[in-house]
Amino acid sequence: MKTLWAFVTGLLVSLSVQAADIAVSPLLIDLSATANETVPFEFNIAGKDRAKVRLSVYDLAQMETGHMGFIEANADDKLSKINWITLEKSTLEIRKDSNQTVRGEVKLPRKSNGNHLAAVMVEEVKEGDRKNGINLNVRYAVILNINATSKKSRPRIKTEFKALELVRVDDRLMVVGDFTNLSNKDGFLLSEVHIRDNNRKLVEKVRLMTESAWQRQDPASRVFPESRVKVFGFVGSDLSEGTYEFKVRNRFSDRSQPTYKVQLDYNDSIRQIIRATAAES
Repeated sequence: MKTLWAFVTGLLVSLSVQAADIAVSPLLIDLSATANETVPFEFNIAGKDRAKVRLSVYDLAQMETGHMGFIEANADDKLSKINWITLEKSTLEIRKDSNQTVRGEVKLPRKSNGNHLAAVMVEEVKEGDRKNGINLNVRYAVILNINATSKKSRPRIKTEFKALELVRVDDRLMVVGDFTNLSNKDGFLLSEVHIRDNNRKLVEKVRLMTESAWQRQDPASRVFPESRVKVFGFVGSDLSEGTYEFKVRNRFSDRSQPTYKVQLDYNDSIRQIIRATAAES
């Protein structure tokens, strides 16, 4: 069974009792290649003290919050990026106050046009304090952003927006909907909903973004290929009970997308979400 887990920050500490003895850079590597081409990559590990390090390949999937989820790669899965990536070594001994270069290569298969993501997990392994039963594992994820290009075909941008809903989160009114990137390229989404009353008067314009984009205070939401994310925004105006028109205008990868329009009723029966959202508009 595949395990999907969030890796929101660049460093994950399973049980932090002291600072990590290694540093990894860069944490993002952009690669461009054509199908059937092999491209090398490398990154550095700096050691403040002696350390033992394990290296492993993970697949990535974007979650509906916009954050990235990491899946332990499986060679039996033909779609897994572990079948694309070869590492020079799987374990390393880092000396004190030294730098070591990790090398690998990516071989793109046929018909691999588009944007692909994988990660090399760098895990510092420590025995820790056996008396207290403490083990410290520090993980860094080096993201490989693989852009498979083709001279014969241009990237096709196709998206879908649906399931717009008006809900209440605590004492705030929120608009939330589903955006899906059906393209084979990632891109940035600019989304805005126009709210009009039954007299066609514009009540408010609400910006919609993913939870990840709100938290990072990004100007737009990044959406990766074949990913579905939830975008939302808070309504600042006091709405009276009645029927309203909600028109969503999306611009993805610098291209206008089909307009989404729906009529929704605002009354005391709208769905209440108890959990408070981390983002603030």
